[in-house]
Amino acid sequence: MFLPQLARAERVAFINLAQLLIKADDKITSQEETFINYYIYEAKLEASDIDPQAQLDAQLAKLQASSTTVKKIVLVELMALALTDNEYADEEQQFMQKIGTGLGLDDDVIAAALEKTKEFHQAYLELNAFAHQP
Repeated sequence: MFLPQLARAERVAFINLAQLLIKADDKITSQEETFINYYIYEAKLEASDIDPQAQLDAQLAKLQASSTTVKKIVLVELMALALTDNEYADEEQQFMQKIGTGLGLDDDVIAAALEKTKEFHQAYLELNAFAHQP
């Protein structure tokens, strides 16, 4: 959704964080894999831009100098990924908290991002159901 607003290096850090996120609960769903592929496409990246050895702290360090807007975009997009399988596992919640804190965002911003992302996700599900009604 918002990835084109990020600089290339920020998009690469994002996609590496996304890859780490889907592994957080030790269960990668087909929806999560589809979302990752969409993110790669939206970010105008290649699968080869994903670092299979990426570490959380290193990816967060690459975003430290980014604006608050960029950090919020990263947080919201990752939350959307975490919710894509309609399950927000404890491990995903903990991982997202680490990301938010690691980006220097306070708990109120993290909570607001989650609330807005959940609202958006629910609206998307409702629109999708409406579109598929006979």
